[in-house]
Amino acid sequence: VIVYAWVLDGVTVTATGESSAETLALPPASPSKPALVLPAGALVPRRTYALRVVASMQADPSVRAQAAVSVEVRAQPLFAAIEGGDRAVLRSAAIALDGSRSADPNVPGGALSAFSWTAARRNATDEAAPPTAVDLEALGASGVNAAVLRLPAGALDAGTYDFALAVEGAGGLTASAAVAVDVVLSAAVPPVLIKPLARSKFNARWALPGNRVSVGATLDGASASASSARYAYSWTALVSVGGVRTPAGLDLADTAAVTRTGGAKPNLAFRSGALSPGATYVFQLRVRPAGDPAAAPRVASVTVVMNRAPFGGSLAVEPASGVAASTEFALSAVGWSDDAEDLPLAYDFGYQVASAVAESGAGEAAVQGLAEAS
Repeated sequence: VIVYAWVLDGVTVTATGESSAETLALPPASPSKPALVLPAGALVPRRTYALRVVASMQADPSVRAQAAVSVEVRAQPLFAAIEGGDRAVLRSAAIALDGSRSADPNVPGGALSAFSWTAARRNATDEAAPPTAVDLEALGASGVNAAVLRLPAGALDAGTYDFALAVEGAGGLTASAAVAVDVVLSAAVPPVLIKPLARSKFNARWALPGNRVSVGATLDGASASASSARYAYSWTALVSVGGVRTPAGLDLADTAAVTRTGGAKPNLAFRSGALSPGATYVFQLRVRPAGDPAAAPRVASVTVVMNRAPFGGSLAVEPASGVAASTEFALSAVGWSDDAEDLPLAYDFGYQVASAVAESGAGEAAVQGLAEAS
């Protein structure tokens, strides 16, 4: 029987190589611990851990061997978000922008160390002209360095403003989010607010309803009717590449293949496989009084980022052929990578019987899982 003992030889600051004081709770020596499994959060970001495993015979501990590994722990990107997305608000109404869903996944509870709001007004006559910075504190804003920014009614003149939230986390990591706010003098429709997204990134295919790509909107203010029959809703899908938005080519009215809701309701829910992996979509909602298509609409939008599949790798098998039930094959998936926030990767090997693929069509035969090697 072989007994495995895990040892921490040291912890260093990755950037400088200097020794660090972190410790690590390791399991006691055991015949059943050939693999070291640590809970989430056990390792500190921006540290490198020198680990060693010592394997010895239980009957004679002097018969032993050891192997060492260096584990570099990288920090996850911060998550910055402003609830509600782009919006239009009345000049006579107070403005509140909420960034409290922003978080630092590298620390318990996700607490951030700093918030900072800025704003700039777009040039109404020359789109190419740079926006003009707005002094929020001079306008009576509260929470300029807090999660929620508040502006009193009438603080902003009519126009379009870009608000940005910058957040800072442990170790100097930063992230930002932005929304556009149209300040209008009057409107036949109350302000439109986009509900917070369930997650920062979505998969293009899902099996559970809770993983579905779904966005929704509400009408803000006491003037909003409890019945949506007073208003007409219209969703538009755009694709954003390098900040340039173009039509996504999605028929949102197609409830058989694209959406579950159609494109004329407050909520927009998609069917699995309708959206492209790796794409960034902007879903824009226009709301008008029902029966008045010529009325100026209220507009709000939300950006949805789709997760892309791991990329850049290959699958190798050694040997390429052999004898059934006697040849041992080794499969290696090497070179695969993904976005930093999606690491580490998980691997699942499977196989298809060639004759079954030929009979049913490529990709249609069932994939059989491979048991983990013992």
